[in-house]
Amino acid sequence: LLGTMFIIVNNGQQAITCNRNNSGALPSQSKYILMASHIRQGSDGELRLRIIAHNLRLLFSEKGDNDAKNSKPLKSIIIFSLDDSSSKESAHAVHAMVEQWRQSPALQGLISDILFVKNDAVLVDASKWMAALYKLLPNIHQTNARVMLLNDSFLLTRNVPELWEDSCGGVCGLVWTATADDPTRHIQSYIRSLSSCEVDSYIRFYEESKGSVRNVNELIQLFEINLGWAGSVSAIYDYAGAHPDNDEAQKVLIPHRYPAIKLKKFFTTDDPWLSEDETSRSRLPPSFSVDIYKRMNHDLNHLSHDDLENHFTMSGKNEGRIYSSSRPLVIKDWMKEELMTLGEVVGGESTIRILEDYLAALDAGIAAN
Repeated sequence: LLGTMFIIVNNGQQAITCNRNNSGALPSQSKYILMASHIRQGSDGELRLRIIAHNLRLLFSEKGDNDAKNSKPLKSIIIFSLDDSSSKESAHAVHAMVEQWRQSPALQGLISDILFVKNDAVLVDASKWMAALYKLLPNIHQTNARVMLLNDSFLLTRNVPELWEDSCGGVCGLVWTATADDPTRHIQSYIRSLSSCEVDSYIRFYEESKGSVRNVNELIQLFEINLGWAGSVSAIYDYAGAHPDNDEAQKVLIPHRYPAIKLKKFFTTDDPWLSEDETSRSRLPPSFSVDIYKRMNHDLNHLSHDDLENHFTMSGKNEGRIYSSSRPLVIKDWMKEELMTLGEVVGGESTIRILEDYLAALDAGIAAN
């Protein structure tokens, strides 16, 4: 799996003409990390900053003297959005929290700029990335930069130098989500890198398509699953037999140094109902809450009460989705064992410690609301 790359053109869709490096274009001369995050005041925001700091430290880490000598200039820009309902006092407190975090010794030299933008509840991360891309576009063109677009929905377990390789294609991601003959096959958008040419393609597609997106589900379909805007697309890891968010695929990928743990997929609800016989247990867990299910699963917030219940009974119960405020969340047993086997992360915090603190904060936040 590791190091297996497949380059295709648009998954069979019509390609946009683009001069890729492997077609004679100049190699990239610099690198940009654009990190999108929605930040809140309090413990949730502090933990979010901790996750971002961990991932940045790993992305900036170098492996060996030779790599350090040959490395290209790397800059990172963090793009934060705030809740629309935030008061001036709350917004000021968030700004102060972020500035204090930025000045911490562990982050010195890692952050080039921080942008605060208006929250877009529909275009979410895409709108944040665009705010930075517009600002950086002249420099991206001038240095033929490669740009990494990522968010704070995952935790890295190692550096990912593979994403910076021009040979990885115009758009490079972690893993394919399906077989080559599946029309929904794509690379997930929570971390992927783009050549300067594909940055232009992405901006053009965003401007043409943003008006047609009405909810987060449509955003996923148009800006993640659809790759028609890209010239060449590749992945570091081949399809692992199931969608990479599923346990079946994760159990294959993680032992092969798969570098990311999705923050919505590493845990389960500690609820006896989940292990009861499906033929005799109730249709829904006694602790199931439609309000919690809708609030904690943003891609479902367009569904009705009945549709939310049906979604849980059909698929949500097997997807590790949050549905209760009275049952605690715990790291999946197999995941914890695997992370302990991998050992400590070089350059970052203990992965298990961050994940346990994340669940504690998530439990507290659910209970408070």
